Amino acid sequence: MKWLKKKGYKLDVIRKGTILSVLSTGFITFHDCLNFTTSCSLATFIAMWGSGQEMKSIWPYELYTNINEIKEAQIFPSIRDFRSTLKRPKNVEKVKLENALSRMVFALDIDENELARLTDISPESFRILGDGSVGIDSDVVIDANVDIEDYAIAYIQFNEQKLGNNDFNMLDYLKRYNTADTKLLLDAMDNYHSEMFVAFDARPLDFVGIPGKSSKKT
Repeated sequence: MKWLKKKGYKLDVIRKGTILSVLSTGFITFHDCLNFTTSCSLATFIAMWGSGQEMKSIWPYELYTNINEIKEAQIFPSIRDFRSTLKRPKNVEKVKLENALSRMVFALDIDENELARLTDISPESFRILGDGSVGIDSDVVIDANVDIEDYAIAYIQFNEQKLGNNDFNMLDYLKRYNTADTKLLLDAMDNYHSEMFVAFDARPLDFVGIPGKSSKKT
């Protein structure tokens, strides 16, 4: 939005709390897809209507303050870096944490120091066994704003790309994240529209509730 304003575009914005429901630049209008669906998160919408072949990934929305910081980030952020002021963190069960860390160790052969960086747990608390499984000796409990299994998958994906291209950074990851998110949303929206048309002979983009209709631009 700052870039658009700097370029002289006149922005017409309709907000719903922290959500941009409608953003118009004068020549193109962006609508929040939830204007045409039931109220839920993007992750929930994709889980309900997506193909199920892929899941939404994660991004540390409040970690970076500008594009240069993202470009310079050469390592994947820690679990704590995915904190969010919009969601209350949840305790991660020890067994789930051990399973997620074991998956990461098995895939990438990382050591106790890297596990400590990711979790803020002392490296002496970890036991890495010969088969790659991880045990945590202490009763330390960590809080997280992201699902720990989703974190493990994203961490592995980032570092596998890094192994093939040492210059791979968080900007490259962001491009992949945005592309994957868009594909997931398009797939879910297509399934949603098809099912609604078959069941009710109605297209959600044309038949919406009063709130969505009132914000729809033509």
